[in-house]
Order: sequence, then C-alpha cells, then structure tokens
Amino acid sequence: MQIKKDEIRQRLMNAACELFTSKGFVESTISEITSKAGVGKGTFYTYFRSKEELVEAIIDEGMEELLEDIHVSMNEATKSGSSTFRAFIRSNLEFFSNNQAILKFFNKEMASYSKLQQKIYQTRDRYMLEMRNILEKEIYSGFLRRDLEVNAATSLLYGMFCSSVLHGTTGSQGLSLEHLGESIVALFKNSGPNPALA
Repeated sequence: MQIKKDEIRQRLMNAACELFTSKGFVESTISEITSKAGVGKGTFYTYFRSKEELVEAIIDEGMEELLEDIHVSMNEATKSGSSTFRAFIRSNLEFFSNNQAILKFFNKEMASYSKLQQKIYQTRDRYMLEMRNILEKEIYSGFLRRDLEVNAATSLLYGMFCSSVLHGTTGSQGLSLEHLGESIVALFKNSGPNPALA
C-alpha cells in the first residue's frame, strides 16, 4: 500500500513535535525526525527545506486549524441557537488540550531559541486579535459583561487557555474541559438581562 504524500508530511510534523518537546528544537536532528516518522532522510527535503521551515508549517497549520475549528463551532452554535461564546471557549480548550505537546514546545523554545520568537509572536498576535474581535461581538450582543475591558479580557483568556494545558488543570489531573469552560463563561458572562434576547 502506498502512503499518501499528505500522510508522510503529517508524520514528519508529528515526529518533529514529539522530538522538539522532549529534546528541544536545536538538539533534535533531521535524521531523528525522519527515523521517528519512519521515512528516509531524503524524504524530509521533499516537504521542507529546513527544521525552521518545518516549525513554521507546524505553527501556521496549527493556527489555521484552530481558527477553522472556532468558526465552524460558532457557526453551528448560531444555527442551533446556542451560545456562541460557549462554543468559542470549548473550541479553544479542546484544541489546546489536543495539542499540549506543541504548546509546551513553543513555551519552552520562546526562551531558548530566539529565531523562532518572531514567528511565535506574530502567530500569537493574530490569534489574540481574533479573540479580541470575538469578545467585542459578544459584549455588543449582550452575552458578556459590558464592563469588560477587551484588551485585558483577551489577555486573561489567552492565559487561561495556556495555563490549563501547561499546568495540567484539565484531564485526569484536574478539571474536565466542560467544567473549566463553564467556569470561564461564568467569569465573563453578563449576569443581568440580555437586551439582545429581550
């Protein structure tokens, strides 16, 4: 059976994430990545020119996946008449929970490998801008508290998502994703009458 090109590429990315998390970016070699992925070293260069390009692909594709998950989930919530903010929180928590290794790697490499910092900062800023726009819409709709300062709320949410993964507060060691999500919603939700629903 022939392996599809996309599958090989994904195997290389998955192997790199595992190695980068356990050994660090600088210490992990292309030979180790290809060995872990079960492909020849030359195959690596069919997909990526360097480890740096591989990391950029992991970052870019991860962000695209997260934003797509958020939009799909929020659109489904709109169609079903359920809370779009809850859908937004759930999408983020599920993504971060499913991609813990990547987040831990980025957190570690931010301090140790300066060449990656700019790419990670750009991606984080794009993500936070998306969060800020969603928060503004949710405040305007009346679902979230009107006294929220949007920039502070955006930073708090980002910290909550990252902290829940980095410090193991979800899963078997702590709160369920559902309970954590409802706790976050309760902090931000408008407790008064919702003018949009009146």
